[in-house]
Formats: sequence, C-alpha cells, structure tokens
Amino acid sequence: MTDLVDIDPSHDTDRRTVATGAKPKPVGPVNTRRLVVATLGLGAGVLVVMALVPLLPDNAVGAVIAFTLGLAVVPVIAAPIEWYVHRFVYHQPVL
Repeated sequence: MTDLVDIDPSHDTDRRTVATGAKPKPVGPVNTRRLVVATLGLGAGVLVVMALVPLLPDNAVGAVIAFTLGLAVVPVIAAPIEWYVHRFVYHQPVL
C-alpha cells in the first residue's frame, strides 16, 4: 500500500507560474518627497542612537541597552537597501 497520489501538473499553479517565467508588475515613478522624508527620518533616527550610545553607563546595563539599540538599528539601516533591491532589481530589472 502506498500514500503517493498522482496529481495532474496542470492543477499546480505555483509550478506553472515559475515554469512560464512570470514577470513582476512594473511600478510607477518614485515619490521624491516621500523618499527624501523617509531617508532623512531614518538617518535622523540612526544619528540619535549613535549620539545616545556613548552616554550610556559603562556597566552591564549600559552594554545590554547598547546591544538592544544596535539590534534595533540594523533593520533601519537595511530597510532602504532592501527597498532599492526590491524596486529596481525585482520590479524593474537593471542587473
């Protein structure tokens, strides 16, 4: 006795999409104001964290706070890079 079931490949939409090489949808133009405001906001947040870390006490509590702030800042720094890759490499391939 076997648990294998023969499935018709025409019903597997995920495989069919990959096999046909479906293209991502094109995106509209970048909103310059939104881009500038987001970039300045993210930059300001990172600068605030960078200014606060030297003011922390030089003990275990300060080290834990610095470590936590570092963990919080990494995604903020990575977000614009991920956006750029997603927008210009995935939606409008330039590479």
